[in-house]
Amino acid sequence: MNKSKLLLLSSVAVVVVAGVVGWMVTRHGSDAYLRALPTDATALARLDVMEIVDEADLSKQEQLQLLRRLTDSDGKIGFDLSRPLYGFVAPDGNFGCVASVGDKGDLNAFCENLHRQGKASEVTHQRGYAWTTVQQQWLLAYDAHTALFMGPAVGAAQDPLRNEMYRLLEQGKTTDGQTRRLMERLDMNDEPFMAVLTPEVMPQTVRRYLWKMHVSSAEDALLEVMLDADDNELVLENKLIPLNQTVKDELARLQALMRPVKADLIDHAHADHVAWLTVNVKGQTLLEALRTVKTIRTALVALNLTFDADRILQAVDGDVAIELPRLSDILNPGSTALQNVSLTAKVANTNFLQGATSWGNNVMGVRALSPTDFALDFGLSPMYFGVKGNTFYLAPHQGPSTEGNPYLHHQRDDIRGERLYATVALSSLRGMMDMTGGAGTLLDAFERLDVEMEDVGDFDVKFIAPEGTNIAKKLLLNE
Repeated sequence: MNKSKLLLLSSVAVVVVAGVVGWMVTRHGSDAYLRALPTDATALARLDVMEIVDEADLSKQEQLQLLRRLTDSDGKIGFDLSRPLYGFVAPDGNFGCVASVGDKGDLNAFCENLHRQGKASEVTHQRGYAWTTVQQQWLLAYDAHTALFMGPAVGAAQDPLRNEMYRLLEQGKTTDGQTRRLMERLDMNDEPFMAVLTPEVMPQTVRRYLWKMHVSSAEDALLEVMLDADDNELVLENKLIPLNQTVKDELARLQALMRPVKADLIDHAHADHVAWLTVNVKGQTLLEALRTVKTIRTALVALNLTFDADRILQAVDGDVAIELPRLSDILNPGSTALQNVSLTAKVANTNFLQGATSWGNNVMGVRALSPTDFALDFGLSPMYFGVKGNTFYLAPHQGPSTEGNPYLHHQRDDIRGERLYATVALSSLRGMMDMTGGAGTLLDAFERLDVEMEDVGDFDVKFIAPEGTNIAKKLLLNE
């Protein structure tokens, strides 16, 4: 999604929250405003603003505080916010939002106030609708029942967009076609925010990954995204919905490749790591899958010129964990990318160590420290690898870490059974931002970011704030 659409989303969010704060009486309207949705939307989103405010548990004083911060008006913006707002992406790339109008007079007054502030053009009346242009590129049209917001469009491009908006407002029928398919998916869930996206609307970087899973159009799969605030956690749920057998078979293949995690390697995590990720795989199966990707196959050939990466991978059978240990290691100008990473893996045998002393080349040498421990000499400091028990390690220190990480120990039961689990210590990243002159962001409210995937194609991203935090309230009030 480009910067223009992100700006629109932010603007709409401000207007919505301001309206919620000032809306004193809940009103119940019909779904007639949904007729303005295009029938061929490539993405559809629903936002239940009343539910969000309810989760934030704002007091009267806090509502007033939020109102004063977001708007210079009295908050009566005219939308019936007891009805959800629906956002969409049109096939031409324009973004839109449809809302139910509760009081056209209040909406007129709100738009006139925006005009006085220099944020919108003067309200005009054409073909039965009131029209204004917000921030010079977003068109708003409304009558007593429906408001439609679309853009971005500048200059002469606004004329055809105005005609398209008039056509949508005058459709006179309920949504049909692809939009109905997307709406049916939305109706299956009741989260405060949910979106259903087709592959066509995804960024190219995402679409490349989807192509590898045989997903290229809305006929192959849809992506559901849900956002909810649960006490101190902001949870983004993502689910790929397969729509044909080819995609289902590909998901099943990946499901078999990524086995349930046993959480066996938690004890070898560092106490103050930046990030930690774990999966459970059978090495031989993984190696065969990796060899099908040209760039990875080439990288494996290069690795095997230094040490026997193939035999190491073939010995893996169980949990594998990759870790970025300490912030100080990452910021050390004398370290290499490899020296910033620790890897542990459960192995079925140690046969690959038998020829370890013959590994290496003119750039990297290998020294035996014990029958099961070795040093890789390169750069300013060595890396170490070997096996302890049935755990293989590759790390900036000899032997797998025994520090243990309190957070991972606490999460052990939740981690066990996932097909992928990753965690990032956001507090450590904030420290790095401070040291490099980076600016603070909304992430400052959170301590951790966790990624959990119980089934392939279905994963959650959790932003975790300190215990006792009402994260919805904190984010709305920007405390």
